[in-house]
Amino acid sequence: MHPTLAPVGLDFRKALGRSVFGRSRQGERQAAGHYSLQVDWYTWATSPIRRYLDVVLQRQILLALGHGGSPYSARDIDGLCQEFSCQYGRAQSYQRQARSLHLGAQLRVRPRSKLGFVVGVEAGARCFRLLFPADPETLPDPCPVHYRSLQLAEHPSDLERRPGLRLAWRRRIYSVQADRPCSPRPGTLLDSHTRRVDTTLWQQLLQLVQEERWPEVAALVRERGAAEPRRQALGHVRQSRCGRFVEVARELGSGDTLQVQLSASLQRGFLVPSLQLCTVAPGLTLCLEHVERPGDCFLDQTPQPVRDHCLDVGEYSRVWGPFCSLESATSAVSESDPVMLQHVSVSWDAKRVAQGQLQGSFCLEPSFLSERCTDLTFGPWYLCIRLEGLPAPHLAAPPCGPLLSIDPDTYTWVAHGLTTHWDTEEGRADRQEIPRQVHFFIQHMAVEKVPEEVLRPGTQFTIEVLPKQLPDIRKEEAVRRLESASPLVVSIALGRPVPPLGTYSRLLEKQTFDLPGGGHTLNSSQNRAVRAALQKRFTVIQGPPGTGKTVVGFHIVFWFHKSNEEQAMAWGAPSEKPVGGPYILYCGPSNKSVDVLAGLLLSRRAELKPLRVYSEQAEATEFPVPGVGSSGLPKKTPREGRPNQTLRSITLHHRIRQSSNPYAPDIREFDARLQKGEVQAGPGEGTEVRAGAAQGCPVHVLVCGLQEPQEAGRPADPH
Repeated sequence: MHPTLAPVGLDFRKALGRSVFGRSRQGERQAAGHYSLQVDWYTWATSPIRRYLDVVLQRQILLALGHGGSPYSARDIDGLCQEFSCQYGRAQSYQRQARSLHLGAQLRVRPRSKLGFVVGVEAGARCFRLLFPADPETLPDPCPVHYRSLQLAEHPSDLERRPGLRLAWRRRIYSVQADRPCSPRPGTLLDSHTRRVDTTLWQQLLQLVQEERWPEVAALVRERGAAEPRRQALGHVRQSRCGRFVEVARELGSGDTLQVQLSASLQRGFLVPSLQLCTVAPGLTLCLEHVERPGDCFLDQTPQPVRDHCLDVGEYSRVWGPFCSLESATSAVSESDPVMLQHVSVSWDAKRVAQGQLQGSFCLEPSFLSERCTDLTFGPWYLCIRLEGLPAPHLAAPPCGPLLSIDPDTYTWVAHGLTTHWDTEEGRADRQEIPRQVHFFIQHMAVEKVPEEVLRPGTQFTIEVLPKQLPDIRKEEAVRRLESASPLVVSIALGRPVPPLGTYSRLLEKQTFDLPGGGHTLNSSQNRAVRAALQKRFTVIQGPPGTGKTVVGFHIVFWFHKSNEEQAMAWGAPSEKPVGGPYILYCGPSNKSVDVLAGLLLSRRAELKPLRVYSEQAEATEFPVPGVGSSGLPKKTPREGRPNQTLRSITLHHRIRQSSNPYAPDIREFDARLQKGEVQAGPGEGTEVRAGAAQGCPVHVLVCGLQEPQEAGRPADPH
């Protein structure tokens, strides 16, 4: 089978699908001939009990032979041909759907690994397509593979030597066993599926195929296959400079071969074949199933229609809990930095969970966690568990011949699960030196039964870990703990009237809320927004981009500060507030949005005394700490986690290192000892250092981003 000829076969099948019934024109030039016979005049006849079309044809033949029959006008024949064409199209569509359903039912029992031929590789396209020419009946249509589902490290780039694209991945892949290397191994990436043959051999194969001499074809293929092949170089595999990533780059062009695995999924209530795995390099297999359908893989509840108002907290949790879980799974798949763990031994529990799913655990040594710096010392995780190399049963002979098959003879078992907890012993001084046992349960499997090899003791799995994002953890926890939240939070969630503020400020007597000596003049809607924020305990201010919401937020912060000063004077407090409050806390959805407002606060630094607080991971990009770094930042937005250099004068981790801070010499000495490896800082220890050094700093406004990951194992209280 020649890969580059696969697109030609696809075009030919498309041409066959466009064939229609038409009326011949006696004595005239035909509008179109037969697509295959290459003749202008033709007809056919079969048993008239099969189709009404055959009855009409035989009547026409009898009439032409002079034996009588029902005459039809040209208009009648044209109408019948149009109706027959529509019926034939519907019959073909039904036949394709029936074959797809049949294949889906088979894949539900056991997935299949297949070799597909790549077509449609074009710059700027969203996807390429895979053809399966060995399965023209069950898989007649090309299967799209979207580039976003491959989770590339960079955008595809054009090749120089031939038409096609260069694809690149950057993954964290580790072996949990020190004596076994992880794969793929560094080196040249070779094409293991196709072999180049000379013209003479190719012509011999074509001749034998045309004569249907299949045993000789198979013998010739095996004979040449046993010889050392001349494999084509597709790319390379190498380790990153830091040693923590495996970088894979490969070429992809039309006619290339790609190994995938098919499984079954539900679409509109029917089982259909779908792509589950894609092997881009030996040892690097991507799961397309959980990337494209995270809700099916990781959720146990389907989100229900949203209601305008909920009667109580329980109803609110039932409605919004599944939505939060779906958003958490989607965010973990698209934004987190996954880790591939190889050669993992899993201990399966004899008892299953209440819903009947498998549950088990695996062990991670503390030396592995500390050496790899994978930031996996906290949960929860989403898991993609795979067992590769399972033997596939022999199927029926393929259409290309009784002795030939191009598909691999193994498949991979795939399951998706969630971690439940870690085994830790609180109070032990040496708990960092004991193995960490990770417990999980299986949420979803694309197959009906678990292969016996999976449950066999000593079996080693490949586990892809997708850490749940901390903002999503907080959000889910907030929904679960809504009953214990404050009355204000409960009222907001259930759509009830929010209790009034209960205090009166003289600032509300102002007609406008422009800043004294400021350069911004608020319009009427912006003034109403600031007034509402000063009057109410909870205010929603919304508007499209470019309408000045950030400026309004800046004004609200300023007038909140004035309100705090007014209350301090009413209580008889000194004009300079003591350390400990009251503070104004400003949070934004991202570092970028918060830095914009922090830049505005910088213009009134002397009065507002702002303090920009970044996360431990963002701080580590400038002051590295062992075990903490940029790997904890979302991979899709690398610039989001790096502190803004124009805000150094109001940034906490810079202020505590300035000479004006009496703790600065001790902190700089501690930084130097960390870099030399003389001391080890565990997760969260930087919090105490920063908090202690920041004591005594006069601060009125604290600024931080909601999406910044906090210290490991310390989710903030969502209320």
